[in-house]
Amino acid sequence: MLMLGLEGAGKTTIAKGLSGELVNGVVPTIGFSTVSLMFKKLAVVLYDLGGGPGIRAIWDNYFADVSTFSILSCISYVNQSSLTQSVVK
Repeated sequence: MLMLGLEGAGKTTIAKGLSGELVNGVVPTIGFSTVSLMFKKLAVVLYDLGGGPGIRAIWDNYFADVSTFSILSCISYVNQSSLTQSVVK
């Protein structure tokens, strides 16, 4: 599953929480990370792609390797400039 969203949307926190990892002190993802977990009897790999402007430009490079997408649309008033950037693109 590919997790996409703007920086600060909570992708890494959700991925770590689903896998049972502690979510205290989660730092922004630079590039990407993977999290493996079991859902019922199904092995799931979450591809957590960073949401910064540099990595957003190459998100499409990851589409061929996944079968499910999850787009996180958490709107944060803390960083309105990133929301404006995503709407413009």
